[in-house]
Amino acid sequence: RFMLSKVPQGNYVVFSGEKADDNAKIFKDGAIKVLQPLIDSKKINIVYSGYMNDWSGLNAAFYIDKIIEYSNVDIHAIISTYDGLSDGIASVLKERNLTDKIFLTGQDAEIAACNRILNNLQAMTVYKPGKLLAYTCAEVTMKLIKNEKIENLKYIYNGRIDVPTIILDPTAVDKNNLESTVIAD
Repeated sequence: RFMLSKVPQGNYVVFSGEKADDNAKIFKDGAIKVLQPLIDSKKINIVYSGYMNDWSGLNAAFYIDKIIEYSNVDIHAIISTYDGLSDGIASVLKERNLTDKIFLTGQDAEIAACNRILNNLQAMTVYKPGKLLAYTCAEVTMKLIKNEKIENLKYIYNGRIDVPTIILDPTAVDKNNLESTVIAD
């Protein structure tokens, strides 16, 4: 949604992590689900969408370099589902003087990603506050110990079983709210 607010149409690339990790599929499917209406209306063209072995930034750097070199289209937006992938991608964009022309996102609010945001090398990262995760885990643990009902439980199928899950809202972090979110926490 953040990327659509910045680049509502154009050529997109979607990088996801290790294919064997169900999180990579969930993150990629979530991004494509949001983009799909604009893909269908031809406002967005997915130039490349793929998984990176080992969540490797080096692999992402290699792929984005080749995509830029051989796709014969201008890339406008790169959705990366992990800041480690974004690290490799950002290095190629900087090397090719494309940081001002291509919006790049990430996920996990890693320190390196926050620095890239401050230095205009990455537009946004998805932040999942550690404090909120810890408090939620503690609350669930206490309810389990007391044999109490756990509220807001959803079940997500991981390919083998339905996993009981509590979904917390992540935060899109950019230059405007980096200090009030990641830094404040």
